[in-house]
Amino acid sequence: MGFGLWLGAFVGPSLTQAIELKTDFKTLQEEVSYLRDPSGLLTLSEVTQRTDFRPLESGGQDFGFDLATFWVRFPLANLETNPRMLYLGLNHPSLDFVDLYLLGPAGEISHFAQGDHVAHRLWSTSARVPTFTLDLPGASQNWVYLKVASQAAVQLPLTLRTAPNFTQAVQTQTLWYGLFFGVLVVMGLFNLALWLPIREKAYPYYVVTLSGFALATLSYSGVGYQYLWGDSVYWADRATPLGILLAHCGGFLFAHEFMGLSRIAPRTAKLVLSLSGVAGLLVVLGLFAPARPLLLGVLVATVPAVGVIFWTGVLACRSGLRSAWFYMASWALAGGGVVVLILKTFLVIPEHPLFQGSLYSGILANLFLLSLGLLDRVRQLRTEKNQAQKEVWEAEALALEHLKASDQLKTEFLANTSEELLHPLDLIISHCELLLQDEQEPKSAQLNQGLSLVYTQANRLFHLVANILDFVQLKQHHLKLNLQPVYLHKAVDFVFLLHKPLLLNRELRLVNQVSPELRPVLADAQRLHQMLFNLIENAVSYTQKGSVTVKGTESGTRIRIEVQDTGPGMTLEELARLKEPLERGQTGQKSGKPGVGLGLALVERLAALHEGSFGVTSSRGEGTCAYLELPVAPPGQWPLEAAVPAFPQTALGHPVQPGESELGLEVGTVLLVEDEPLVGELLVRILKGNGYLVHWVTRGQEALERLKEEPGIDLVLLDVMLPGLDGFELCRLIRKEKSALSLPVLFLTARVQSEDLVQGFNIGANDYIYKPVRKAELLARVESQVQAKRAVEALRQNRLLQREIERRIRMEDLLRSLRTRLVRILDGLPLPFLVFNAQGQVTFVNKQAESVCSVSLETTKDLRFEDLVVSVGWAEFSQDPGRTLWVHTRTEEAISGHGVKIPAADESEVLLILMLQGQDLEFGLRQKTLEATIRNTTQLLSAEDLVRVNETRILPERLDHLQDGVNPPDRGDLNQLAAEVMNLCIGAWAGATGKDKLALAEESGIWTVTAETTGTYRTRTLDRYLKVNSLPKNPRWRNVLQTGYFVRQFLAPDSPHGQQLEGLLVRLEGLLIHL
Repeated sequence: MGFGLWLGAFVGPSLTQAIELKTDFKTLQEEVSYLRDPSGLLTLSEVTQRTDFRPLESGGQDFGFDLATFWVRFPLANLETNPRMLYLGLNHPSLDFVDLYLLGPAGEISHFAQGDHVAHRLWSTSARVPTFTLDLPGASQNWVYLKVASQAAVQLPLTLRTAPNFTQAVQTQTLWYGLFFGVLVVMGLFNLALWLPIREKAYPYYVVTLSGFALATLSYSGVGYQYLWGDSVYWADRATPLGILLAHCGGFLFAHEFMGLSRIAPRTAKLVLSLSGVAGLLVVLGLFAPARPLLLGVLVATVPAVGVIFWTGVLACRSGLRSAWFYMASWALAGGGVVVLILKTFLVIPEHPLFQGSLYSGILANLFLLSLGLLDRVRQLRTEKNQAQKEVWEAEALALEHLKASDQLKTEFLANTSEELLHPLDLIISHCELLLQDEQEPKSAQLNQGLSLVYTQANRLFHLVANILDFVQLKQHHLKLNLQPVYLHKAVDFVFLLHKPLLLNRELRLVNQVSPELRPVLADAQRLHQMLFNLIENAVSYTQKGSVTVKGTESGTRIRIEVQDTGPGMTLEELARLKEPLERGQTGQKSGKPGVGLGLALVERLAALHEGSFGVTSSRGEGTCAYLELPVAPPGQWPLEAAVPAFPQTALGHPVQPGESELGLEVGTVLLVEDEPLVGELLVRILKGNGYLVHWVTRGQEALERLKEEPGIDLVLLDVMLPGLDGFELCRLIRKEKSALSLPVLFLTARVQSEDLVQGFNIGANDYIYKPVRKAELLARVESQVQAKRAVEALRQNRLLQREIERRIRMEDLLRSLRTRLVRILDGLPLPFLVFNAQGQVTFVNKQAESVCSVSLETTKDLRFEDLVVSVGWAEFSQDPGRTLWVHTRTEEAISGHGVKIPAADESEVLLILMLQGQDLEFGLRQKTLEATIRNTTQLLSAEDLVRVNETRILPERLDHLQDGVNPPDRGDLNQLAAEVMNLCIGAWAGATGKDKLALAEESGIWTVTAETTGTYRTRTLDRYLKVNSLPKNPRWRNVLQTGYFVRQFLAPDSPHGQQLEGLLVRLEGLLIHL
């Protein structure tokens, strides 16, 4: 049979047309002929006898979806003498069955079977497409028959390769397909990684599309059958259509999200979503559908699907979406490759080399451009998100500002309203307090009881308003504590006293079981009373009969305060809501008990602010126990008595008489600035009743005028809320003229916000007094500020007195030195003269007079006028000193002279000038000049005090024409020296005391300190003396010297600063003598 087949095969084309591979590679075209077997029942022997074979077209024949069996044959010759191995490849992996028959020269037949319906492990070669090994004997003529059958499109691109070329081709193809699928995997993982943080839905849909493309190309290229499902006919038939359907599903969803079709084209968006749903459904159905109809349907539907996807890109471009251009370009390339493949498959267009690889390049371009589009889209979305986020932040910031403004407005409204509420409360409480303490006016027991009731109820109302304000402050974290040791026993007594009027006609007892020996707690006294007040009031309100007992127990560093009542108790549900603001028990709501439900919530927050704790235990029908735990005060801080606020009890005080100070204050002057007549009248009454002189004005401008008219005011009591010029602005204006030490300012207000406190202290307030005003607190604060002011004034006066004493001592030393110098000058004058006191006693004799009269200073103690003058007596001369006299000389001659009467500081002295007879007129004129000089000089010599120091300083000018070398100082040198002294004083002061020049100006009292509008302080007068070019035209040299003397007392004499300052002061004093 083999011989017959061989013989039949050679009946066909002659061996002269046999193919001989002269190169490493050859594409088989016209040399190959084919035969269509519609039934697929022809055998090899029958085929070899057929003469109706047709030649293949150029590039390989494409038969489309033809279910017939195709036979292909061609002669193959090996003219070489050695055997030769060749590889015949059919470069179309989607063929179900491919059988190769090799007919040798001796009639032998070799049979090989491949195709995707044959397990890949049974293939004779491990390749992605059917590839057969042809072993040709040397110098042989052979025939090759191929039998091809497939449900998919039948294509016959045949290639013939040598073994080396085949190996190289396999390596190259493996490399390129590895790169292709590697790029797909990297792009998929990369986009998944991008999706995880930003959660943009287009990314996972892109990955689905990419996965579909990868599955379809794995199947179409044969790589999947080679490496993944080589033994699965099922996946070999379905991988391609399922991959395309998956790509459709992902592509539709990607288009919908990527371009926001719901926004720009709602109808198209619905269509796209519907198509994606259909594609997804077909993916599921395709797992069970026959392979051939599934493939045909998918290929037919792909063209319109690509059109729909492309149309969505057009819509997005028209809407102005920049990233849509990437989308359109990507699908244009991918769609083009897919359409070309489909058209080739259905034989619409012929096979052409330009179309080879179009599918893979289109897919890569599509995925790459989609990635770029996604990145651009994400960048755009991020920009939009940032812009939207910025707008949201701006809106939130604006809303927050509005909320803050609204909250601030609410707080201010609450504060202002509370102040208006506290004004009448202040008046009621204060007047009741005065009436209860006034024992001069007789009052009945019933009246006293009524006043006490009014007082306690007003206090309860005050505590209610205070609770509201404190709750707001706690919520805004503005409440500050003044921690101090407080004894609980007396604090509880005080709170009980406020609640006693509530017990009238009730079978309820208040029991204080806190031991007086219990250690004090560390707390803010006012806030502790507030917490106790709220707890006890809550217990009293809900207990109709029985008792309210307060206990105190100590445990380590904590003290537990328990308030136990015998009321109805509470359920667990009520306990859970008890600490919430505005929450009240059911019993209180039904019975109409007073309160707004802030008490216990405020207690809890105040306890936490004290670093303590608060809790409540209760059972229905067994009463309630509320407890506080507060820290124990350190032992070194324990007070001698409990810190409790003053409250009116006629038994505790004594009547205040007019002019008497209940607190032992000295008489002082207070300027009261209060626009409320009733409040002002009350304050005036309290202050005057305790010995103060009060000036009451109602406007800020009136206060400024009164301060100018009354320089002796010791303190300003100032209401914050005033019409026109408010309290803050008035205080700022006062501080421009007066410092906080020279004139204290106390603010009187019901506003307790921390912002108000900070603002007041920043502009120079000394203290605050809160409404309602308590008499004891008012007097105590006023007394402390007045005493502090007077203490500062006394200290300043003492310092000034000390400096004045030191200055006088220095000036006396200077005057002594100056007198010695003057005596030296007078002794050098050419005119002899003597000085007599009012009793005629000689007090001074110059050297010329000693020579002429034979006397000296040592011998003039007992020398009198009559001992020298013989022509007239002392009484006559003292009445008429201008007459001519005769004086005895040592030569027993008498020379003429006349006297000049000079008034002295304490008594009259007479200057006698002895003058030789016969002198010319020029000498007479010179004598007149000398007389005037001597008159001034001797007047200083006889002065007993330092009042005429300035005369001493200007004396050298009058002697300039008599004393050589005595010249006035240079003004530039004097200014430079003064600036050096002032700068050295500031540096030495800072080094010795650590204080600045403002403190130097204020403590020395030499320079003025003023407050700026910004709230800062300056000393402009002192600053002008720190530079030469800023000195006044007429400097106050005395202030410069006094500053030096003041600073010198803080320096050690042997210190560098002390020695340097002493030297500069000596130089300045020396120059000023000649000024």
